[in-house]
Amino acid sequence: MNELITSINDAVWGYVLIFALVSCGLWFTWRTRFVQFRMVGEMIRLLTDSAVDTVGEQVKDDDRGGKYHHFRLLP
Repeated sequence: MNELITSINDAVWGYVLIFALVSCGLWFTWRTRFVQFRMVGEMIRLLTDSAVDTVGEQVKDDDRGGKYHHFRLLP
């Protein structure tokens, strides 16, 4: 029984898992229209702007009296 489990474990954690992960990564890249490459500029802009803007901007109140800065919490 132990040998059976070991052989299944070796098969799954070998080339099968690598193939599945690469396939899923390529599929998600295609379905999101290469968002991880298209939005690199936006990512850098958000990372650099947020460090500067959060110090100088005033925090606003939302409808429920709570505080938010860049996003609103859903009800």
